[in-house]
This record gives sequence, structure tokens and C-alpha cells, in this order.
Amino acid sequence: VHAGRDLRNCEQLAHSEVRAAREAECFSNSRWSKSYCVKDRATVATQNMFPDKGKQCVCSVFEQAMKDTSPFPSSNLTGVSNASTR
Repeated sequence: VHAGRDLRNCEQLAHSEVRAAREAECFSNSRWSKSYCVKDRATVATQNMFPDKGKQCVCSVFEQAMKDTSPFPSSNLTGVSNASTR
């Protein structure tokens, strides 16, 4: 999840932490509940490196990072394999 990012940059670290929390830490059927969990976990992780601005960094990248599925196609996140559609 952290590949190609400069983790000394608050926004890049926050982006990476949002993706990591979305995929590995937060599981919920409720969109609101999952978003809350992801934002909380990413904020805690980002504030470890950037105590004064970690929350601000997470908020600034949150929507974009939640939609970012690279390098995987978005269908892989739902359990649908591209191979099965050929």
C-alpha cells in the first residue's frame, strides 16, 4: 500500500494510511461506519509522524484515497475476478 510514496510527506502518508485502513483494518457493511473507522485509524497512524497536522492531512486526502484502488482494478475489491469475465 505504501509503494511509490514519500512517507515523510504528511499528505502522502495520510493517503497511504487511508488505503491501508480501508483494506486491512475496517470491516463493516455500513458505509458510514466503515468511513468513520478508516478516518479514525488513518488519523491515529498519521499523527504518529505528524502530531500537529495528521488529522488535517487525512481530511484533505480522504475522499480521493477512499476511491484509489491502484494498482488493482476496482472489481478486485469486491471479490470479482477479471479472469472470470473473459
